[in-house]
Amino acid sequence: MSDRVDDLLAGWAARHAPDEARLDELARGVTGALASRPLATLPAPAAPSPWRGRLLWAACGAALALIAVAVRPGPADRAAPAPAFLTDARLRSCAGLLGSVEAALGGRVRWLADLGNDLRLDLAPAAAEAAGRDRLAVRIVVLSRGAGAREWATAWEGTVVTGSEERIVVPLPGSDERLSVWACRLPDRLVAVDARLELAGPVPVSLTTSEVLERSRPRSVLRMTTGGSEVAVWQVVRDLSELSS
Repeated sequence: MSDRVDDLLAGWAARHAPDEARLDELARGVTGALASRPLATLPAPAAPSPWRGRLLWAACGAALALIAVAVRPGPADRAAPAPAFLTDARLRSCAGLLGSVEAALGGRVRWLADLGNDLRLDLAPAAAEAAGRDRLAVRIVVLSRGAGAREWATAWEGTVVTGSEERIVVPLPGSDERLSVWACRLPDRLVAVDARLELAGPVPVSLTTSEVLERSRPRSVLRMTTGGSEVAVWQVVRDLSELSS
């Protein structure tokens, strides 16, 4: 039966196939129509947003829950300099600072940013909107060293304590400076982090990253040479719940 149907279809296709003259006529018609019609101007594609939608990361989380993900640090990760780490002492300091500020402000703190010699925060309209959040601490540090130097110096550092899946924008002193962070907790000690850092000095940096980090393990996200100095930017993330585990 199948062979019979194949034969019938092949015969129909042969009887209805256009000859060479008809194909040439069709080609000339299409070419003429294209030549007489102005080409449409396509709009420029929109720049991709550095922020991932919640549904996208939810899908990523579901996928990660179904498969085993092995994250192996590269050589640069294993050789992270000391300032790149978010140590237990620094994490406790952030947690203590958050607790003190929340106690003073009635538990309304949405996020808190420790910028070394500066503190920034944002408040929720009501304590209920900020309560019960699982907090993540994201640290970004800019390091520099002169040509031939072995030790890194901290040019800028910031540690942000925020809730999972909450986009924050931290105002910085310079008019053209900014820090944006979005972090989302994933399975297997992984955290998705999108960040944007714009610094005018003392070491100028313009950086947008989208990383999946393993908690407590620093990741080198930028290495460059400028003005005769080597510059490196590191990211690391930890969960404040680690302090009670």
